[in-house]
Amino acid sequence: MLLALARRLLTGIGVVFAASILVFFLVEAAPGDPAIIFTDVQGAADVNARQREILGLDEPMPARFVKWMRSTATLDFGLSLVDRRPVRDRVLEALPRTLVLSGSSLLLGFAAGLGLALACARRPGRFVDQALSGTTLLIASTPIFWISSIAVWRFSIEWPLFPAGGELSTTNRFVPGWHLADRMWHLALPCLVLSGFIAAHVARYARAALVEAQKQDFVLAARARGATRGRALLHHALPASLHSTLALLGLSMPYLVGGAVLVEMVFEWPGMGTLLLGSLTRKDFPVATPCILLLSLTAVLGNALADLLAERLDPRAAQK
Repeated sequence: MLLALARRLLTGIGVVFAASILVFFLVEAAPGDPAIIFTDVQGAADVNARQREILGLDEPMPARFVKWMRSTATLDFGLSLVDRRPVRDRVLEALPRTLVLSGSSLLLGFAAGLGLALACARRPGRFVDQALSGTTLLIASTPIFWISSIAVWRFSIEWPLFPAGGELSTTNRFVPGWHLADRMWHLALPCLVLSGFIAAHVARYARAALVEAQKQDFVLAARARGATRGRALLHHALPASLHSTLALLGLSMPYLVGGAVLVEMVFEWPGMGTLLLGSLTRKDFPVATPCILLLSLTAVLGNALADLLAERLDPRAAQK
């Protein structure tokens, strides 16, 4: 198992570097110049040229590419081009917010998805199965940024039940004791949207695995010995199908990470996704690099962890 984990991590390092290279050339090809932010239209030409030299933008593209890869390899990203703050500080501010949103959404979504799958697989083909399967298919097929926009319009504007965005209300920012409750209030709607999106995918994967597991001989034997449909489903079919559900969830982890980025953008949640999109828009290379690395690493590690859990649940998966 350790050897398999090492192989996956080595492959993941290559994926991270490939993503970093791709992002560099995409950012280079994008229109705009980050030096314009600091350029004084009425200033002297030599002052503006000095500003470009300080930012490192006067160098040719190959030299900037070498610096980009060096910063990726050494994890030394320097200062932001926009606000001249250390990149590490900006990343450490945004990372916990993304972990809270993604982690809570993943737990809620996985639990809800398994519950929906069990409800569907208990009597396949019946009304409950068809209704829930159609609903999960609709949610899984709908772009998550559109679902997020509808949620903001419906539950924040028409019915002001949740904040439309941000992490903390201005009125509660200086009120002692209300910070945690206010942050949870702001987190609720984006977490529900992202967890619902995850639940739809998990439900479809798990439902197919459960229906297939119920056709296996050991489940049929349990029913023949007098086990009820629910007991055979929970105690026999569910443990046998979890490994395939986890494997499919691991394969979809990059897609789920991308969905989290879009949810953060719509709800203005100040996490890694918002930081990444802002840095790419302003061509802030030093900030974009660690964001890409961490998001790519999350997808790779999530995939590897799902594979290892699947192997623990079903040792036969390790031999494939």
